[in-house]
Amino acid sequence: MTERPWKMQCPERKIPSALASLLRIMALSFLLLIPVYAASALPTSGQQLAAVARHRFTLAMPWFGRVEAVSVITMTARVNGRITKIYPRDESEVHQGDMLFEFGGKEVAARRANLNEQVKLADKAVQAARRNLAIQKNMLGEHLSNRKLLNTTARTLARTESRLSAAKQALATFAAASRIRAPVEGYFTERAVYEGQYVTVGTLLARIVNPKRVRIRASLFPPQDLQLTGRTAIVHVSSKKALTGTVASRMPDATREGGVQVWIEGNGLQSLAPGVQVSGDIPLARQALAVPAGAIARDDLGRGYVFIKTDHGFRKQRVVTGLHDRDRVEIVSGLRGDERVATGNAYELLYRSFSKAYRAPD
Repeated sequence: MTERPWKMQCPERKIPSALASLLRIMALSFLLLIPVYAASALPTSGQQLAAVARHRFTLAMPWFGRVEAVSVITMTARVNGRITKIYPRDESEVHQGDMLFEFGGKEVAARRANLNEQVKLADKAVQAARRNLAIQKNMLGEHLSNRKLLNTTARTLARTESRLSAAKQALATFAAASRIRAPVEGYFTERAVYEGQYVTVGTLLARIVNPKRVRIRASLFPPQDLQLTGRTAIVHVSSKKALTGTVASRMPDATREGGVQVWIEGNGLQSLAPGVQVSGDIPLARQALAVPAGAIARDDLGRGYVFIKTDHGFRKQRVVTGLHDRDRVEIVSGLRGDERVATGNAYELLYRSFSKAYRAPD
């Protein structure tokens, strides 16, 4: 049988099949080599680099508060009665010993009359005891009395003199209580009563503050476990003037908002008036790893990245940032501190189509 001509062409049909397989292998190899090509094609020369280094960050922690007088004397009523006279004007300066309040009325007059009567009676008793003692001494000299009786008479005199002294002291105390004077120098403020008002013992009358000794009750929200005592506090009086104080102590109670309360004191605060609302800040400083601001690139979700220089190009590294200080950004996590990173073109590197060889694991 004569063989058909197409049978002789079978080897020729296998050649395109082998060629196709070879082409597929070459294509696959080419795809696998693309990342290597991309890596070698990245422009590593001419890139600006910066070393990751520690930087001193300074920030201002704000506070707000109220000026309070350190020396505050609260004046309260010490007798029951009616206020007949208030001598100083509100917010006026008073000196030690100046008359502040005078009390009167029937109740005060009756109490004063009673104390005066007790003084008179005690004084009469003392005079009688002295005369009796003199008589006993004369009788003892004439042998008409004895030493025991004389000693008894002397003890009686001592008791009556003690009662007279107590009566006089009670009268003096009542007189002082019904005519209150300033115990210290300062400003007469926060008056809570008026002339003609009837008050009882313990009623708040007014306060005297010493404006030369003031402090600030400040509220703030510091970082956790931050030591505040002893730190410098800046008081912003105006846009061009600031005063300086020191955090003297921290109060145990927090504010309703959860803030911390501290006392700010210092001689530089003497120009502040009690009751004034003020604000300021407390400078803080800390050392931390940092990179130039131009080394940080952020994606659409706000995540930060830097590009670390390697032997073959750059490696993208996710970082967590913190404080900003001029052209430096704190690195909270993501770097060890011995790397060098690209600066100035971080966003260009971020949006390139890098292969996984250039991405840091998420």
